[in-house]
Amino acid sequence: MTVAPTTLHLLLAASFDRLLAHQPGIRARLLPHAGKKLRLNLPLLPIDLAINGEGSLLPALDAATPDTTIHLPPGLLAQLWLGDREALRAAPVEGDGGLATALLAAINAFDLALALEPALGGIAASRADQGLRAFFGWRQQAHRAAGLALAEWLAHETAMLANRPRVDAFIADVDTLRERLDRLDARLSRLDKVTA
Repeated sequence: MTVAPTTLHLLLAASFDRLLAHQPGIRARLLPHAGKKLRLNLPLLPIDLAINGEGSLLPALDAATPDTTIHLPPGLLAQLWLGDREALRAAPVEGDGGLATALLAAINAFDLALALEPALGGIAASRADQGLRAFFGWRQQAHRAAGLALAEWLAHETAMLANRPRVDAFIADVDTLRERLDRLDARLSRLDKVTA
């Protein structure tokens, strides 16, 4: 089912293209796929786009079936909004895998400082990009620290998880037991040969 472009579709397509205007690396990745059509299945809003001969994304105005469909469910969009670029790898894709890979790599290579430079200037755009990276880095550090604190609490306070030194000691004991059993097996084999 191809959706007729509405004003919102045209606005979103123009926004994508405007962001790509200052991203030469992204356009270069999309250029080999010129003439192909893709659909971004956003929640409640599928957007049909076409790649022109310059690597730009334009609204797909014809009723042709898209070469690639990339589904972006709400949970994945939330992960992207929070700065998790790896979330794109989990996006379900139908159709031309090469185009999907190029588009997802292009989105992943998006440089915010380049996109903000025309509006803010080079220095301010760079500072805004650094600030956002620091914020998202802080968020990831906070998640990691909370996970480590939870694991430590579960290991030491509730004894629901084994802590690292105990697990290492258990593994060493199992290895020692395995070596002793191998030696015992070898002795028993020799005794069987002698008594036989």
